[in-house]
Amino acid sequence: MSIMADPPDGGHIGEALRRARAADEPLAKECAHWIGAERRHCRSTENVRPYLTGLCCPLHTPRALRGLPEIPPGPGIPAYRNRADS
Repeated sequence: MSIMADPPDGGHIGEALRRARAADEPLAKECAHWIGAERRHCRSTENVRPYLTGLCCPLHTPRALRGLPEIPPGPGIPAYRNRADS
């Protein structure tokens, strides 16, 4: 019995992993969201980004699944301010 068994996903991700290892190529980024009604993964490759839940396309981000708009990108972390200047 193998400790590193492939996940029970119908062989799609496991087969892609085997092909990538055999070809020594990196895996393509694709959405890993499971569409239960269609019994398949989304597998979209457009605008895929990493989230804590895995790689997601814009339709399947955690906020999109809750029906919320995405948070627009902001200026980032505010610059450090010296408290003596305030």
